[in-house]
Amino acid sequence: MLVLEPDQTFDPVLDHVVVVGRDGPGRDAPVVLNGSRNPLMVWKAGARHRVRFINITPNDIFVASLTTADAPVDWRPLTKDGAPLPAADASARPATQTIAVGETYDFEYEAPAGRRGRWINVRTPGRQVGGAGARGCSLGVRPSNA
Repeated sequence: MLVLEPDQTFDPVLDHVVVVGRDGPGRDAPVVLNGSRNPLMVWKAGARHRVRFINITPNDIFVASLTTADAPVDWRPLTKDGAPLPAADASARPATQTIAVGETYDFEYEAPAGRRGRWINVRTPGRQVGGAGARGCSLGVRPSNA
């Protein structure tokens, strides 16, 4: 499900898809990531990862970010809706992206060595994650040395 160059192949250890949806009809249904309210991924530490975000909700705009406990990390945008980005738009930047209905974005992230966890946070603009799950969801990213 990621956009790959002709010489690249999908690697489930390094290539990740995050589908943003709702757990039921209506705007008050909890936000889910890959169908779960409490998802967890294991990413290989010290490796370059590709992640694709897909917003499959019928009428929601979300802000997605990849963070440590302190702040967003940096990632490099690769594609939008399957089309490679121009070089000027594909430089490393803080890992935060607004994603509208039906949009997809691919990013590259260099996971550092070590055991520090990361979180993918997806929330509606202007609201904090928490309380009723209708506003957002977080996905834990646990590092692995394997």
